[in-house]
Amino acid sequence: MRSLAGGTGIHCSKLEPLNERARMHRAGLAFASMSQNNATVVYAGIDIAKDTLQLSLCGTSENLPNDAKGHARILRLLSAAEAARPGAKVHVILESSGAR
Repeated sequence: MRSLAGGTGIHCSKLEPLNERARMHRAGLAFASMSQNNATVVYAGIDIAKDTLQLSLCGTSENLPNDAKGHARILRLLSAAEAARPGAKVHVILESSGAR
């Protein structure tokens, strides 16, 4: 078992259930399950740079500004992808481009 950074007091390992799941659920946080019996999952990748965001979603790619308008556009696109597939959940993977 290992402690997560930041001293949150939440301990977990790869296969251990998170003991504070109920408290975090009430806080509005989402959880991903390692089960193979989940509903359809749509993966979205976002490459983050200082000035731009590159969203890869459902086989398409879109370059957006890394500002409030770009953030709002990403949220709309993610919501639309989830709404287009009833029962699907969008999982977002973030990657820093490494640019300074």
